[in-house]
This record gives sequence, C-alpha cells and structure tokens, in this order.
Amino acid sequence: MLEISLIGRVGTQPESRKINEDTTAVHFSVADNQYIGGKEVTRWINVTQYWNKPITIDKGDLILVRGSISFNVTDKGSFINVSADKVKIILKSKKTDK
Repeated sequence: MLEISLIGRVGTQPESRKINEDTTAVHFSVADNQYIGGKEVTRWINVTQYWNKPITIDKGDLILVRGSISFNVTDKGSFINVSADKVKIILKSKKTDK
C-alpha cells in the first residue's frame, strides 16, 4: 500500500452519500500545481473519505489530505485516487457574493 500526504485546494464541491446510519462517503478533487518546462501544470487528485462525523469543506479550501494512493489508467487518461484517512482544513476559501 502506498501512503501519501498532500496539500492542495479543493477543486470540486464535495459530494456526499450515506453508506449507513453512521458513515458518510465524501468525494471531491484536489488541485496540485507543478511547473514543468517553465509552464504551470495542474494535476487533479480524486479523494474519497468515509466520515463518522461530518466535516465541512468547500471548493477552494486549502486542505491537507493523508491516505492511501492508487492509480487508474483508462482510455480517458490516468487518474490518481486517494482513500483519505485524514482531511484537515488549513485555510477556508474566501467567498464573495455578487
């Protein structure tokens, strides 16, 4: 099993679904930016966490994720998936109402 710790911004509004009375699965993506050849490249990591008590994260929040990592390669591309053991909010996003 591969373990990973990453810091990034939540890229999609988290979607949750009830697994049973005590557990909720929450799915979201995290953006990670890297510079390759002088150009900024964004990588997207899909994250799933099973929570017994809810945590409120929103698109744009800066978070720390720790968990096990897996890779999937399909004809649509390659995907990084993390089954999170821990998600911690580092900085809430600033929301502006227009």
